[in-house]
Amino acid sequence: MIAEFFAEFNNENCLVCSTSLSTPFIMVRTRISARRTQLYKIKLINRIRRSKKLLVLDLDHTLINDDSDEVVPVTRPYLRRFLTSVYKHYNLAIWSASSMKRIKRVLKELALDKDQRFRFSFLVCHKAMRSVKKGGKCVTTKPLAVIWENFCRWSAKNTIIIDDKGENFLRNPREGLKIKRFECERRDRELRKLSVYLRKISKYRDFRVLNHKKWKNCY
Repeated sequence: MIAEFFAEFNNENCLVCSTSLSTPFIMVRTRISARRTQLYKIKLINRIRRSKKLLVLDLDHTLINDDSDEVVPVTRPYLRRFLTSVYKHYNLAIWSASSMKRIKRVLKELALDKDQRFRFSFLVCHKAMRSVKKGGKCVTTKPLAVIWENFCRWSAKNTIIIDDKGENFLRNPREGLKIKRFECERRDRELRKLSVYLRKISKYRDFRVLNHKKWKNCY
């Protein structure tokens, strides 16, 4: 499993997790990157419900599509019903590879920031993303440690992140759930299916026993 290739380091001078030729992924962690992780501060925009787990959601091609010629982004089918359903069991957060200004603009345009049926606890932008080397190339990832360092109540036990790009999970392969990329299909049913899975696993005390790669098997 991918997780077996990763190692945790407390020393910010550490550069790689392994030099073995059999290891497909090499994590680069420079002194600057380590400092940036520690300095990235997350601002709460809505209260945290202490009894709820954390669901981190990507924005583009996961919840919306902003590539079309429409005036406002196209929302994925069942989006509001999905957010309303999972909000009963999770604190919600958005982590997008775009700027904070754009994230707020999109949420406002779609009226997702004022819906009384659900609330996002916080937003995370591209500045919190970190680089990982994969196959000789640098790819950006969304390390959940950025969130966990801000909020000690959450960890691998009670956090799940949803994204259409598997590369974003390279630092947290067990906590990531890859969803089909949304390309404005009207018959897309991913969020409806995903809400069933998230509702079922919300009862688990420790998410580390789960294999999110098989999430569609429960539907």
